[in-house]
Amino acid sequence: MTRKANGESSIGKGSDGRWHGFVSLGQREHGKADRRHVSAKTRSEVVAKVRALEQKRDAGLAPVAGKPMTVGEWMDHWLTIAKRSVRVKRYVGYECYVRLHIKPALGHIRQDRLQPEHLEAFYAHLADGKGLSPSMQLQQHRVISRALKVALQRGRVARNVATLVQAPTAATLLLELGVDARIVMEILGHSQITLTRTPTSTSCRRSSPMPRSG
Repeated sequence: MTRKANGESSIGKGSDGRWHGFVSLGQREHGKADRRHVSAKTRSEVVAKVRALEQKRDAGLAPVAGKPMTVGEWMDHWLTIAKRSVRVKRYVGYECYVRLHIKPALGHIRQDRLQPEHLEAFYAHLADGKGLSPSMQLQQHRVISRALKVALQRGRVARNVATLVQAPTAATLLLELGVDARIVMEILGHSQITLTRTPTSTSCRRSSPMPRSG
């Protein structure tokens, strides 16, 4: 297989009978070249893979080189970003949610392996295990979603799984705020509304830990 000059992609057939392609994505940390490898059974297939990777590179969407971060590591990094862009009171809330709830439950999971089901189990634990109100659950959801949005923009993850999870509904939040159920039904056009649980807490506090999910 013939390699081309630095900065150019190369395609060739290997001794294993498969076609291989190499795409230069720039440099890793410490100045080492970041050259990614793809392979396929046919030349046309590997050409398509090379072109797709080149397009991601040119759009700034190529996966980041190096060991994937855990959810906890990324949340810590995202907090440093949020600290520079939000008011102090809001940042304190973000830090509280991450430290007391998000990291203990999800921090050990590799960021690129986080699934919607992880978040659904987490939100269920916030409600049933910690007794947090729907509005508090929604705040946790928003923090995770905002952090994953930045991760997606930087190529750390392939998708924002928080967008695939249903957050607390408008009906639940209105009922929590004390709005009469009949008024809520009229506003939202529902024929009936059932409040499945009574909010017990609206503070960011310590409570029972959630069993770690794999």
